[in-house]
Amino acid sequence: MASPKEEVSHTVPNGVTRNGGPEPRVRDLMSTELLVCQSSDSCEEVAERMRQGNVGMLPVMDGGRPVGVVTDRDLVTRHLAPGPGRAPHRSVALCMTPRLIAVGPEASVSEATRLMRESGVRRLLVLQQGVLQGVVTLDDITLEVGRLASAALVI
Repeated sequence: MASPKEEVSHTVPNGVTRNGGPEPRVRDLMSTELLVCQSSDSCEEVAERMRQGNVGMLPVMDGGRPVGVVTDRDLVTRHLAPGPGRAPHRSVALCMTPRLIAVGPEASVSEATRLMRESGVRRLLVLQQGVLQGVVTLDDITLEVGRLASAALVI
């Protein structure tokens, strides 16, 4: 099945913003109502779930635990693109990215942003003791930074 997984989890205690206020935590921004898929689901089923939910990534679960993620790009490059062994109803386990790049809910937003930049991803799983808690995206962080900047201008 999938190759070994790597879970990267970081937290930064007592994060402080430049204005001296507490830095937002991932728990404050993450989405907790998640669509997920099972490693045994077909790529077609997963693509339809992503389309209906208007999302570009789904955590892939196996036995109640995250074992990878599947993105819209994974589906295009590993499933739809022509090549040998492309079965019409292949399992998402064959298309997913098995490497888990994750943060804990107490991680600072700056730490999550750094991890995204270093890993070349726009979405992070939020795990606590290996259990999926949510997902935080670059869009979530961008909206929060804009909100904080607007609030600073009003003060």
